[in-house]
Amino acid sequence: GEAYLTLALMEASAPATKHLAEAEAAALELADSQRSAGTLSARGALPFRVRQAQAAMRLELQRVSTENARRQLERLLGLAAGRQPIRTAGLPLLPDTLPAWDDLESVAWANRIDARRAEEDFQRENPAGYAYSFPEVGNVLPLLAPNRMFVTPVRLSTNEIRALETRRRVATEVGEAAAQLRLAHMTAVRLRDSVLPARSAALEETLKHYNGMLVGAYDILQAKQDEVEAQKHHLEAVRNFWSAFLTLEQAVGGQLPESVAASYTTPQTASPTWTQTSHSGHGMDRRQ
Repeated sequence: GEAYLTLALMEASAPATKHLAEAEAAALELADSQRSAGTLSARGALPFRVRQAQAAMRLELQRVSTENARRQLERLLGLAAGRQPIRTAGLPLLPDTLPAWDDLESVAWANRIDARRAEEDFQRENPAGYAYSFPEVGNVLPLLAPNRMFVTPVRLSTNEIRALETRRRVATEVGEAAAQLRLAHMTAVRLRDSVLPARSAALEETLKHYNGMLVGAYDILQAKQDEVEAQKHHLEAVRNFWSAFLTLEQAVGGQLPESVAASYTTPQTASPTWTQTSHSGHGMDRRQ
């Protein structure tokens, strides 16, 4: 699960990382041209050289990380070395909404091995089948009475205490995992529905201003870089959502009821396009 998602994210974000490196190379080429023409100082060109070097380093790290993730997945699958490298089907699609899961704690209590074991131990100790419930704190801990005398607490058996502790632990794990899944889903949906369209609109407006000679070449490069960065963040958010989904499944002890896992095999593809530009005249070809 996690190994697959890691490789799928690497593969899906590789085009964006490459486009960012190309953008920084284009910016540096333009800066070098302006420096040769005497319109940009050596100090003014240095930031572009630094950013290009960093982008090239990230591209190489992306390549190495992708190969490492592929090898790890191959080892987990038991595939022999030297065969054709495997590729994933891509990140699964992000569901628009989450199902209204009700009472996941009961599902976890029925599915998880540790929960069933605690339940069985208690039932063996309690063959009459008396149901237990969460005791109030006052029934477990000795409390100081108004007359300053201690009230004798209710005595619980070891297996009953273990069952109660297990139930509380399961409830905590399920609750935390469900909260993380909702947060991850909200983040990915906001990036997809709000941030990405806004970045695309910003790029489109910058292109209009660039064609009207109201902004420079660096502005259009920056707008494109911002759009590609937003696409990378969205891919990471989708990966984080499915990672949280797997965590919740583990906390529940099996497949979630009315699961969104039907879309798990549908790839989340993302191949942002980068428009190649030529440096002539004002610095770039004014076409989208």
